[in-house]
Amino acid sequence: MRRVETYERYHRHILAWAKRDIENLVVKGEAGFGKSWAAKTVLDGHPHHWLSAKQSPLFVYRELCDHPDWPIVFDDVASLLRSAEFVDMFKNLCEDGVATLRWGTTTKLLEGRPNSFQCASPVLILLNGIPKNNADVRAILDRCDAIEFTPTKAQVIAYMRAYFPEDAEIIDMLAELPVLASMRALTKARKWKNAGDLNWHEELLSEFPPPQGVIPLMDIMERFPKKEWCRRFVDATGLDERTYRRRKSIAEDLLAARKSPDVCPIVRLKPVPPPSPTDGGDENGQSDTES
Repeated sequence: MRRVETYERYHRHILAWAKRDIENLVVKGEAGFGKSWAAKTVLDGHPHHWLSAKQSPLFVYRELCDHPDWPIVFDDVASLLRSAEFVDMFKNLCEDGVATLRWGTTTKLLEGRPNSFQCASPVLILLNGIPKNNADVRAILDRCDAIEFTPTKAQVIAYMRAYFPEDAEIIDMLAELPVLASMRALTKARKWKNAGDLNWHEELLSEFPPPQGVIPLMDIMERFPKKEWCRRFVDATGLDERTYRRRKSIAEDLLAARKSPDVCPIVRLKPVPPPSPTDGGDENGQSDTES
């Protein structure tokens, strides 16, 4: 599994998948980095399946059978990789070329659908984590192009600034706080800001309080030569040199995030139509399984 550390490179992978240059793609990464949002953006307005861990194997089989050429996104489905039925389905779907999916029993719940069908859809699997020491999971990964998305905080802040300029005030504060910024943190803060009875600054500081000494250290690092940082930190805070060394890495990350507009180039994502679909979507251009 290759490590992808910038949004520019990650977005190029998503665009390549949407254009079917990459047939099957697995993306592992922490929640809130925008993995799902990127996929939704390139598929916007075009028919596709959006499936999560909430669906049963039979439901997924029926959905794919009805539209076997739509792109398929499995979002946050690590738990499904522990299900034998889903693992077999993933293995079949992720084979190169045309896959054959089968339902091993006859049941009225198929509602007239066949017990097997062919599927040529590109598959994208988005995961926060991957079950370890599982041969079936390794078999799925071997069938796919697999990447681990690990952007730095500075890159996440740059991404937020590029796509959500209307939230500049919130993003500025997230850049200052010792938290691994995420879309979820931004969404929370946006709700607090829009709630008339809440002080969103107070809520953010309560959610992500900075360790003692970090804020004065950031000021010192911006104003004085590096050789003076430790002495000035100890004098200003009363804390010791060991604490300085621990706080220094946090302060460096926060300062990098503050300057993030120049850190990471952003690929502007645009919808990419699947080539020559044979079935149309609903009025929203997608399967009714999207969450």
